Amino acid sequence: RSPSRGLGDVYKRQAHGDAQLDAAAADARALGRTADVRLLGGGGDDDGGAARGGHAVGAFDVVLVDAPCSSTGVLRRHPSLRWELRAEQCEHELPAVQRSLLARAAPLVALGGTLVYATCAISAPENEDVARWLGAHAALPGGVRLEPLPFGPEDGLPVRAAGLGGLSGGAREHMAWLLPHEHGTDGFFIARWRRCD
Repeated sequence: RSPSRGLGDVYKRQAHGDAQLDAAAADARALGRTADVRLLGGGGDDDGGAARGGHAVGAFDVVLVDAPCSSTGVLRRHPSLRWELRAEQCEHELPAVQRSLLARAAPLVALGGTLVYATCAISAPENEDVARWLGAHAALPGGVRLEPLPFGPEDGLPVRAAGLGGLSGGAREHMAWLLPHEHGTDGFFIARWRRCD
């Protein structure tokens, strides 16, 4: 779509009432764009929700998985969160949910389309490890295949060859980190892939 015409249709898989859908439409307006924001599927946890909502496999050019996370990237604004975090949650429970969401979202991406994964966490188990897990799966449900989609200078995002904590083991140009001490923002992680099956 032409940027002057709008963002197109925007669907949310999970919403907590109409207020969240209204907020997504307001965000689009704040960007000077228009968007038709609708709830995707029945809001349940089963894979049939997309089909009930009339959305076939491969129906979307871009799918954003804004995953539930530990929110460690916003500790500077919400310092009391540190007392609520549990290691088991950050290292095992949340990554399991995040992997499940990515596996369920991948088939909705159109061939040649983009899958984007984002968290406001700055921990490797929720970020690099989840992205590495997705990259290690040669085929996802429905025969979906993904390849890393590198960020370029035009994206304006900081890209690292290695993740936080000195992780290494191959190029990670499809992953980006925004860090409070480096970028003056909250902490965020973003990774993206192109569907190529």
